[in-house]
Amino acid sequence: MKLTKITIAAALTLAGLGGAVATGTTVSAGSCPTRTLTTPFKAWGDSNSYFVVPGATFEGSHGWSFAGGISVVSDQEPWKINGSAHAKALNLPAYTTAMAPNMCIADNEDSLRFFYKDPGVGGATLSVKVEAWNNSSTGRSIQTYAIGSNGSGWKVSPRIQLPNKRDAKGEQWVSITITPINTAATWRVDDVMLDPWIAR
Repeated sequence: MKLTKITIAAALTLAGLGGAVATGTTVSAGSCPTRTLTTPFKAWGDSNSYFVVPGATFEGSHGWSFAGGISVVSDQEPWKINGSAHAKALNLPAYTTAMAPNMCIADNEDSLRFFYKDPGVGGATLSVKVEAWNNSSTGRSIQTYAIGSNGSGWKVSPRIQLPNKRDAKGEQWVSITITPINTAATWRVDDVMLDPWIAR
């Protein structure tokens, strides 16, 4: 599995590990909403806290926008990091598009991770576009990442860095767009999470 940011490539292979859900805690994020935090990726060597991107467990009314034949299906990531009651995931045929609701990002929130079901088809790629802007300046910052297919099955993504278009308060708005490209193959995506701590 390969993650490419523009022309910078980083490889990370993570599969077949058990997950654990930590007790949720809450933190304030300035003028952004209060976050409920867990440590969902500890089994993969990432002990950072994360919160769920709005609607990104895809249970009930999720608020995401779809283009093409995307559907919500009963095939959740097997580690159930957001609880055993969750049972849904996004089903994304090639060249369809799923877009998260626009969300407020605070100055200490810097990266995202999610689970995806690799179709195991050579050349298939999952494109993740993150677009950032603020209300006090013009222009937008856009970064696009590509995860290449490398064997079928559920996997956890690498950490995907958010672009920086923060205002004087350190806040910005972000949209996340996920699109399977390059080859006719169907991917699945579940439990999109965001890390609220820049300091490591």
